[in-house]
Amino acid sequence: MAHRKSSGRSPTRIIPETNEIPTPFESPLDAARLYLKQGFQPIRLQAGAKRPRGKHQQNLISPANIEQLITSRNHNIGLMLGTEHGGLADIDLDWADGSRLADLVFEGLPHFGRCGINFSSWLAIY
Repeated sequence: MAHRKSSGRSPTRIIPETNEIPTPFESPLDAARLYLKQGFQPIRLQAGAKRPRGKHQQNLISPANIEQLITSRNHNIGLMLGTEHGGLADIDLDWADGSRLADLVFEGLPHFGRCGINFSSWLAIY
């Protein structure tokens, strides 16, 4: 995945329309559909992992290939980050105190979480 160094600037726009991304999703397919609808570039990842199986290009999800790539619940769905993907950045706060403070500091940014930490990832476009 592409990573970008912080420019020290504030986010220039907020995506998606609503600031809370519903989790958990019913299925990886539902997650991928929502991310595409919001203009994000989802990528199929190995179940329980943060990496795709094989090459990134083979795992990029589009409206044309979503049904072929996401055939079961045995996938994670990630988002491509960085300037190549519209400047999307993930502000990752994996500890409980950070997650609670983020609600104040990053008010209005879309956010989602995982089991144990409901709002551990905040999305911004730089």
